[in-house]
Amino acid sequence: IASKALGRTGGRMAAAYFGRQDFLTVDVYANTPAAGKLQTNDIIIGANGRLITDPEDPRPEVGYALVESQTPQLRGSLTLHVVREGKGVNVKLNLGDTTPYSETWPYKCAKTKQIRAAALKLVMEKGPDARNLMNMHKKGGFWTPLFLMASGDKAAMVKVTEWIRATTKPASEYPQEVTGGRSWLAGYEIINVAEYYLLTKDRSVLPRIRYLGRVLEKIQFPSGSWSHGAPPGYGEINNAGLACFIGLILSRECGLKGDAMKFAKSIRYFGKYCGTNFGYGLGTPGGRSGRMDNGMHGMAAVAFGLLGEKEMARRWARPLCYMWMGRERGHAEGIFSPMWGSVGADYAPKAEFNMFMKHMLWYYELCRTPEGGMVFLRGTRFPYPGGVTPAMAMFLYMPEHRIRILGAPRTSSARTK
Repeated sequence: IASKALGRTGGRMAAAYFGRQDFLTVDVYANTPAAGKLQTNDIIIGANGRLITDPEDPRPEVGYALVESQTPQLRGSLTLHVVREGKGVNVKLNLGDTTPYSETWPYKCAKTKQIRAAALKLVMEKGPDARNLMNMHKKGGFWTPLFLMASGDKAAMVKVTEWIRATTKPASEYPQEVTGGRSWLAGYEIINVAEYYLLTKDRSVLPRIRYLGRVLEKIQFPSGSWSHGAPPGYGEINNAGLACFIGLILSRECGLKGDAMKFAKSIRYFGKYCGTNFGYGLGTPGGRSGRMDNGMHGMAAVAFGLLGEKEMARRWARPLCYMWMGRERGHAEGIFSPMWGSVGADYAPKAEFNMFMKHMLWYYELCRTPEGGMVFLRGTRFPYPGGVTPAMAMFLYMPEHRIRILGAPRTSSARTK
């Protein structure tokens, strides 16, 4: 199942025709609700008795129709109104689900538990068998171990333990002098390994955390942020830098203090953006549109939340809640925006967080696949299901608070079901 999915129907959109209030289906996958019913080049113009009226993007109305259909009232039945070869046709699909979302989803929500259980099952059955956690565009993915740890599932923890231990070695085997490194890889790997240690207290991984911390300190820019690699290089990239910053925060929670001055530089650098918008890199705060943050508001909320700066975390989370229309916007992969968005928004007051999640409901519903996975609608090089599904579904485990980036208390210990 590729990107641009039409939710659990099994259809896939070719394009949304903004201003024409319709869009085409281009593929229909076998053994799905849409198989034998939707056809290639069907133009969807409405759903459940209503025509699409949004002049800019027809997808939200179809997404909310999917949500509406999966309730006891409609008994899992979705009716799509399509134009096929110039004629109007009603296409009825049985989605086979009558569990509604709660008003406070993903909290206190049976639907949330249902979706994340299906995603976990799929990732466990068809996900990566990677020895390198950061083999990001092949068999791995930044978020796969984090997603499995967040689940608390015993079998998932066995797999994570295998992966994490495969990346580490005794302290004596790490080089005394660090010469460089890649911030994208080291930043996310240290988050993964530190979260694992905080869950399990497995001291065998501490040398790896210490080494990765030294790598990040070596390639940190004088400003306190990071780039692709060591300075001078490309220049600061705030998205990559925030992941490195979060990793250093977690490494300090593991008892590895590192260079206090370099850590302070990061706090000062990222802290200066509080109350405004992040730029792409080094520059004046507020230079970007308030409709797009590429995930950086959410990452900053998480970072300063981990530091115990609740008010700063709240100040980043609140504007994020009003950026729901910009979750697909962003440079590079783009997937950072929906992945970190919901996680960071959780630091906002509950009323604003709930508003954000209601506005995002159509999007996440379209992201779902018939086999239980989730995709990024804009498309990504991260593999499916093992890379992209964990990224898109990890926020569903926020109510469990098992890992630090999902709200676990600092004194958390391993919890498995």
